[in-house]
Amino acid sequence: MDVDAHRTVVEATLVEPLGTERTACLRRLQHTQKLAGYRLTRAARGGLRYSRRALTQPATTHRILPNGLTLLLRESHRAPVVELQVWAGVGSADERAGEEGLAHFHEHMLFKGTERRSVGEVAGDIEGLGGHINAYTSFDSTVFHATLPSAAWREGLDVLTDAVRFSAFEEAEVVREREVVLEEIRRSEDTPGHVLGDLSFRESFRAHPYGAPILGPAANVAGFDRERVRRFFRHWYTSDNLMVVAVGDFDSTEVAAEIERLFSNASPGDAARTRPTEPAPDTLRVAVLRRPFEGHRVDLSWPASRFRDRDAIHLDLLAYVLGECESSRLIQRIRENEALVDRIDAGAYTPLDRGLFSVSFETDAPRLLDATRRVVEETDRLRRERVSESELERARVNFLASEQFERESVSGVAAKIGAFEAMGGGWQREAEALEILRTATPDDLLRVASQYLDPRGLTLAALIPESTDEALDDAAMRRAVEQGVEFARTTSGDSATAGEAASERSIGADSGADSRGDAVRLRFGPMRPAADGVGERFDARLPNGLEVHVLRRPEVPVVSARLASLGGLLAEDESTSGISRFLNAMWTRGTRQRSAAAFARDVEGLAAEIDGFSGRNSIGLTLDCLSETLEPAFALFAEALLEPRFDPAEIERERRETLAALDRREDRLGQRAFQLFARTEFERHPYRMTVLGERETVSGIMAEDLVAHALRLVRADHTSIALAGDVDPEVVGRIVSERLGAMPAGTHPSALPCEEPRPVGVRESSLIKDRAQAHLVVGFRGVTLDDPDRHALALIAQLLAGQGGRLFLELRDRQSLAYTVSASNVEGLAPGYFTIYIATAPDKMDRARGHPRRSRPAPDRAPERRGATARDPLRRRQLRDRLPAQSRTRRPYRTRLDLRTRSRPHRELSRRHRPRHTERRSPGRPARVPPRCLHPLRGPSLKGPGCPRPKRQDAPRHQSGGVRCTPSAMGTVAVEASLPCGPPPR
Repeated sequence: MDVDAHRTVVEATLVEPLGTERTACLRRLQHTQKLAGYRLTRAARGGLRYSRRALTQPATTHRILPNGLTLLLRESHRAPVVELQVWAGVGSADERAGEEGLAHFHEHMLFKGTERRSVGEVAGDIEGLGGHINAYTSFDSTVFHATLPSAAWREGLDVLTDAVRFSAFEEAEVVREREVVLEEIRRSEDTPGHVLGDLSFRESFRAHPYGAPILGPAANVAGFDRERVRRFFRHWYTSDNLMVVAVGDFDSTEVAAEIERLFSNASPGDAARTRPTEPAPDTLRVAVLRRPFEGHRVDLSWPASRFRDRDAIHLDLLAYVLGECESSRLIQRIRENEALVDRIDAGAYTPLDRGLFSVSFETDAPRLLDATRRVVEETDRLRRERVSESELERARVNFLASEQFERESVSGVAAKIGAFEAMGGGWQREAEALEILRTATPDDLLRVASQYLDPRGLTLAALIPESTDEALDDAAMRRAVEQGVEFARTTSGDSATAGEAASERSIGADSGADSRGDAVRLRFGPMRPAADGVGERFDARLPNGLEVHVLRRPEVPVVSARLASLGGLLAEDESTSGISRFLNAMWTRGTRQRSAAAFARDVEGLAAEIDGFSGRNSIGLTLDCLSETLEPAFALFAEALLEPRFDPAEIERERRETLAALDRREDRLGQRAFQLFARTEFERHPYRMTVLGERETVSGIMAEDLVAHALRLVRADHTSIALAGDVDPEVVGRIVSERLGAMPAGTHPSALPCEEPRPVGVRESSLIKDRAQAHLVVGFRGVTLDDPDRHALALIAQLLAGQGGRLFLELRDRQSLAYTVSASNVEGLAPGYFTIYIATAPDKMDRARGHPRRSRPAPDRAPERRGATARDPLRRRQLRDRLPAQSRTRRPYRTRLDLRTRSRPHRELSRRHRPRHTERRSPGRPARVPPRCLHPLRGPSLKGPGCPRPKRQDAPRHQSGGVRCTPSAMGTVAVEASLPCGPPPR
């Protein structure tokens, strides 16, 4: 994986603590893997047989204390990690009239200090233990969760208990946090998906409180005071309405005893849910909303079941067959074959009360009505025609496989058993749900489709640009729905299912070829422990130069593989921008042996996932599968890499989707701000470009360009592959030798683009948008991957970022300037950059620009206070570096393949310098960073209405940017108390 992909890079994922859970607006607590399948092979049937092992649940301790507190503990000793969660049985749907938004606001306040901890110390103590903490509010629950090294479970439990039970709710903090939540509301108003989700829920739930936004209306939030928050707390946060969930490396007896001690004096209450029932709709509802966004977005929603109902599982399977995977009906027929939409998916959102079954898609004005008609038609067919056995079996295989993938993460396991206990009638119902999944039949899916997908209960919500033709109104959308229902009624029959089966039989005809090359016995070097101390690592090299790295971790029967070659933006220029990403997308759009649809069906029939990636420095391919299907899955993986088809029709489909993604980019203002920053920071270097490319370059990419680019980049002598999981190194050696041993080697364009000189003054640029929030990025030129100073910059980012960081404390907790604030250090083969990001209201932009450059450290806490933890950011970084990869929730972290894996000089530098910069650093010895990394660059910003246009202002060449500097050897700067957190004052 590209180093850009596995790091916390704010362009892709902004740091947004204390976020709300809308479950993607229309999602159930569903399986995180986007797995799919059409052609069920013998190997896939073996996967199903194997997946039944998922029905065996690990031992779980369930207790209810005399005061009503629920304990749910599950031991997992795969890695020294523990997940601690406190669930409160209250969500936004439990708020009374006038309280809308209070559940979410209360969640924020639990991080604002307690009787023993001041503002920022709840998060700071968890981070000081080497962990991370967050929370979310849903319609039905509020959950506080922390992931920690297992040795710190006792201290972490003390912090969580203190926050949940003894928050101070000081009036001054309530006033400050109101501004933070108002910023969160403004951010939601700038997010098309959130706007459409609110519209869809409001129209679907006209009586039930699910129709109200979790954040609440701004007018309500602005009026919250200390007394209202305290009343809410006293009513809902009683012992009999709380549940503590713990999963990980601990002794259940000890953890249970500590929980009982911490909650022994907690009292039960009389909190009871009283929610109105949503009447069953009896007529089509249509709502069209016009806003200044790009693209046309539509949600179609039908009333669905509750989480605890048997039908919830059947609806999940139905959604999977309809549109939850690449080879599903909606994607193959409407997106791929008919090109009526740019993005489409289906899902079942089944919360505590009745939820929604939904289909969402994006398109443009000329295709909007036809797309709506066809989506309704395909959905309505499910009420009249049975899904095929093979469709159902593929969905079942992948859902059962996802059970194995979810066990990789202690946080994922805790969230699942907590949800079953809170909403599913008890954690034991997890096994029952899996049995329902395993025994579901096509008749079950036909029954739930007939019951729930009645067009009379349909709600259509559309979000379209303000400039769209007035003829595209409610009446036009209503007619399109009616036409779709009528067409499905008059054309339904067994022909569709028969055609599906014939299509699958034809797919098998071109999938029997074997592309394996001559096997060369691969000899691994001696086994050595993994970097995090969990698992065994083996390394080898094929004769063609391909480096192979294996990390054996047999605890969970899954495998992840990452193959990466040098490339990405560094292999592009202004005339070829976007070609690397286009190439990695084409790898999974068909091979010489299989069409795109056949490839998707064969891969997904194995409950596997193959995807390409491209970043700043590399390009590659990823594989995730069950360990017992590794061999056939890896054969498809190698086939995609070495035998891409580059079919002209598929190229046009990918071009259409890429151009649509470029249009949607205009609505992602945080990303646009970073793109503007990169183009301002770099005047000629490839890092100024975006991975997605530009309309002009994407429009001109042809098959011969892709062939040439692939031949140029995919060379064995500059490629590495890493596999991690339940694997046998000898088997891996044989498979890799057979499939990639013939991968060509050759002269790779290893010369990097000329390094661009660092800016000598302040550069500034802006883009004016009519939005609710303004976005500011302040940045400095960074260092390369092989520069030892990158470790010091990583420590600085740790000091500034996170809920215990100085930026968060200063800009959010103290000044209430923002909901989202972050710091990030991005390295590469060429010098990258260090950035600070804030999203705030336009009228607060000047304050954000001119905030104090020296972050004031919080006052030292009393040394005798129990539970004091490492407040020094260097120590926090050391502890978090040791948190094993198994605590991550995303499988790519299992392999962590990046440029460091491929570069021997870089590996040597990492081994040589990392201890000097992290493990051996002490609080009394400040990190040393060269002045070149601290040269102030006023970053670009995206502004909302009411912001004055900035004036260009140059800065002195050697201005320190507010850093305390002391003379030292080699021209470095000793960073002691502060870092430049923004541009110099005007």
